[in-house]
Amino acid sequence: LFMLLCVFSLISSMTANVLEQTKELAVLRAIGMTKMRTVVMYFYEATLIVLSSSLIGSIIGALIGFTLILQRVLYSDLPITFNFPWFQFGWIFICSICCAAISSISPAMFLVKRNIGELAKFQ
Repeated sequence: LFMLLCVFSLISSMTANVLEQTKELAVLRAIGMTKMRTVVMYFYEATLIVLSSSLIGSIIGALIGFTLILQRVLYSDLPITFNFPWFQFGWIFICSICCAAISSISPAMFLVKRNIGELAKFQ
C-alpha cells in the first residue's frame, strides 16, 4: 500500500519536474541531444532520487530497529540478536527501480514526441 502511494507521489513530482524543464529540454535538444538520451536522463534522475531515499530510509529504519533491540536487551538481559531483513530490502530495491521507470518514462515520452519549437513555447 505504501509503495503504491509512493508511486503516485513520484509520478506527480516527476511530471511537474519534467514539465518545468521544457525550455531546458528544448535547448538540450537543439544542441544535439537525442530523444532516447533525454528519456534516459530523466530515468537516471528518478532512479537517483528513489534509490537515495530508499537507502536513507533503510538506514534510519535499521538504526531504530537496533535501538529497540538494545532497549530490550537492557531490560531482559538477553543476548543481542539483530537480523537485517535482506529479502525485504531486495524487494524494496527492485520495486523502487520499477517505480522510477514508470514515473519518469511517461512524462519524458510526452515531451520527446514534441518538436523543439513546440518545446520552446510550451508553458
